[in-house]
Amino acid sequence: MVSGTKRIRVGVLTGGASAERDISLAAGAQIAASLPEDRYEVVLLDPLAFMARNASLSEEQRERARRLASGGGVLEPSHQLPRGLESQIESASRALVPATRVIANDGALIDVVLIALFGTWGEDGRIQGLLDTLGVPYTGSGVLASALAMDKVMAKRVLAAAGLDVPRGAVVRGTAGADLEAARAVGLPAFVKPVANGSSVGASIVERAVDLEPAIANAFRYEPPGPEARVLVEERISGRELTVAVIGTDELQALPVIEIKTKRAFFDYSAKYDAGESEEICPADLPADVAQRAQDIAIRAPNGRARGEHDSRHDAEQPASQGGARRRDRLRRPARPFRRLGPRGRATTQTLSARARARSRRTVRAPRIADPARAIATLVAAVCVAVLLGCASGPFFAVTRLSVSGTHHATVDAVVAATALSGERTFLASAARARDRLLRLPAVRDARVAITLPDRAEIQVIERVAIGRWVAGGLEWFVDAEGVLFPSIDGRGAPDLRVSDERGGRQPGERLDPALVDAAMKLARLRTDDLRADATSPRVVLTAGGGGLVVRTGPGWEIRFGGAERIDEKIADAKRFLRENAGRKLDYLDVRTPDSIVVSPR
Repeated sequence: MVSGTKRIRVGVLTGGASAERDISLAAGAQIAASLPEDRYEVVLLDPLAFMARNASLSEEQRERARRLASGGGVLEPSHQLPRGLESQIESASRALVPATRVIANDGALIDVVLIALFGTWGEDGRIQGLLDTLGVPYTGSGVLASALAMDKVMAKRVLAAAGLDVPRGAVVRGTAGADLEAARAVGLPAFVKPVANGSSVGASIVERAVDLEPAIANAFRYEPPGPEARVLVEERISGRELTVAVIGTDELQALPVIEIKTKRAFFDYSAKYDAGESEEICPADLPADVAQRAQDIAIRAPNGRARGEHDSRHDAEQPASQGGARRRDRLRRPARPFRRLGPRGRATTQTLSARARARSRRTVRAPRIADPARAIATLVAAVCVAVLLGCASGPFFAVTRLSVSGTHHATVDAVVAATALSGERTFLASAARARDRLLRLPAVRDARVAITLPDRAEIQVIERVAIGRWVAGGLEWFVDAEGVLFPSIDGRGAPDLRVSDERGGRQPGERLDPALVDAAMKLARLRTDDLRADATSPRVVLTAGGGGLVVRTGPGWEIRFGGAERIDEKIADAKRFLRENAGRKLDYLDVRTPDSIVVSPR
C-alpha cells in the first residue's frame, strides 16, 4: 500500500510518434513543472520506444525508437521548434525515459499515468487500450471516446446525431477524379484538414480553385499511411473563435468561454504554439445568452458520444451574422496545459490531484506483455464488436430523413429509391451499398452517402455533364464525354448538338466510343458559314453501313467523314475544298482519306 506520506509516482506519457511530438514534449515539461514535488514524483515516459517495429512509421522514426528503447542518448529535435517553447521541449527530451522500461516490464511502479500525447497514437484510443490491457490507471477518456473524438469524420457524425450543427463538407481519399469533384462541390472558400491529426497540422484555407488539389495533397502528408488515409474538405465558417473547456465525470461542468484572437489567417499550428501569435480572452466579451449557448453546446457534445472520465475542449464559431454558435469538429481529449487554456488548466490540475490520490491508495504492478501492439489491436477490436453488439441488441433507429443534393438530370425520388435507404434500420444501413446502387443510375457518375444517427442520410450525387444529344431508335438521349447515354428530366440540360444514329436503338447507360462521340460533336458544331452558302440545315448522321459519320445538307448533298481518326484534318480539308469550289455542283464530298479527296460528280 502507498502510505499517506509517500509521494504519488506519476508517469507522464509524452513525445510519441505523431506530427505533434514537439507540443507533446512541451506539455509534458509543463505538467512536470506544475506538480508539487512534495506530493508527486514525476517520470517523463516516451511511448516511441514501443514502436520500433511499427511499419506505419518512417525508417527514421523507427531508428529513433530503437535508440530510445536501448537508452542510446537524447533524441535531439532536427527541425525548428515552436517559438517560446524551445527550452521546455529540449529539457523534456533530456529527461525522457523509454516507456517500455516502466509500463510493459517489471520496473519501478507507476501509480497513475497522465497522458500528454497529442495526435495519432496518443489521442486516438490506442495508447488507452494498451494501458487498459495492462491495468495501469490513467487520466482522460477511454478507448472509445478517444477514438471517436480524434476521428473528425466520426466526431461529426456523432455530434450531428446529437442534434448539433456541424459544417457541410466532403471526405476524400485522393486528389483526382471523383474525389476532387466532391471537394470542389463543397465550394470556396474551403477548409482542408487531415481527418486523424490535431493542432491544425496540415490544415489550410483554400480561396482559389487552383489551390484546392495542392492543399488536399498537403493534408494527406499528415495522415497515417495506408488505405484508411482521408482528408476532410469543409465549408469555411467565418466568425469569432470561441473555445469552451469541459471537466467532470458523470456531471459535466463547462468552464468560462474563451475567445481566441490570432494574427494569422486562422488558429493554425504557429498561432497555437508560437509566442505572441495569438491572444486568449477569458471570459470572452459576449452577450450572456451567446456565452450560455456556447457552454450548453460544449456540455451536449461529450454527452452525445461515448466517454469515460475526461477533460475536453470544444471549439465553436460564432457566425458574424448570427447570435448563436456553430460547432466545429475539433474535439480534444487531453488537457492542453498552455497558457491559452489557463482556467481549465487550473481545474485540470485539481482534478488530477483528486484522481491520483484516490488511485494511489492501491499499488498497481503492470503485467508483462510480449506484444503491446497486438494487445492494442485486440482491445480496440473487442470494443468495436461490443459497441456493435450493443446497438444490434437494442432498439433500432430507421433512416427517415434523407437529403439529396447535386441532382439535375435525375429526380430526387429516383435517387432516394435507388439507395434503398428509406426505412432501412440505421445500424444495418450501408453507405457503400447505397453508393453502388446510385452508380447504376445512368445519369450518375459518382456519389457520396453519409448515414448518421439516429435517422439521417445525406446523399450527394455527381451527375454526368452532357456534351450533346444522341438520337437512336426514335429516342433522344444525352451523351457525355465518356460516351455514356443517359436520360434527363431537364430538356435544356444539354447543348443543342444532335447526332442521328441509324445503327439501331440504344439503351440508357450504354457506353459508345468516346472518340467517335467527340468527332460527332465537332461535326455537329459546323454551321452553314463554316461550309458554303448552299450547305443549309447541316445535320450529323452515323450511318448504318460502313460509311461512318456523314454531314447531310438541306439541298441533298453530303460530306462523308468516316471514322473519328484524323477528324480535325478531315474537317479542315472539307472547309478548304468548299471555299475553293463555292459554285461547284455536288452529290457528295468524301474526305474519309484526307490524302485522297473524292468528289461526285467529278
